[in-house]
Amino acid sequence: MTTLRFACDCGTTQWSLANAQPKSATRATCYCTDCQAFARHLGHAGTLDAQGGTTLNQCNPADIQLHQGADNVGVLRLSPKGLFRWHTTCCNTPMAVTAHSPGVPFTSLLLAPAQGDVDAALGTDQALVNVGGALGEDRPAKTHGMGRLVRRFILRAVRARLNGDWRKNPFFHPDRRPIATPVVLTKDERDAASTPQVMGV
Repeated sequence: MTTLRFACDCGTTQWSLANAQPKSATRATCYCTDCQAFARHLGHAGTLDAQGGTTLNQCNPADIQLHQGADNVGVLRLSPKGLFRWHTTCCNTPMAVTAHSPGVPFTSLLLAPAQGDVDAALGTDQALVNVGGALGEDRPAKTHGMGRLVRRFILRAVRARLNGDWRKNPFFHPDRRPIATPVVLTKDERDAASTPQVMGV
């Protein structure tokens, strides 16, 4: 079983993904404006590809482990009801996206901070989603793999609910509280981060 290791830009915070293989997760690139705003707000527009895509891996949260710097993990929401978007507070490296509760075992682990050979561990993209938010002249023509992404998420979620893996989420305490207090962006902050020219992407 392959373990893929991750580290923030300054190396203070480290985490890993166990069971890193294509059959246990779904690698995808998301072009939504929210993922772009997340990266820009953190000052990490460089983690986006040339068309504004975020490469991620939808996986079982029980496979993620925080090894070092857990006290440096923060979370923001782009709106009061938005997804939880996790990052390090030491250098603002984007980490993952989850639901607001571990009861929904959904985790998209961002792959930009990976330290190993991502292609060897996870294979190539199985889906391109939200391409309407892509930037530039070379943006993808259409979404593909959305059905596969949704089906595999549902299968993982059902399995996690049945075997109890949903309780093993490194971003939440056993009582379901997030390990960090969510920070909700103001409208001005979100508007600024949603403008590609702000960070050059």
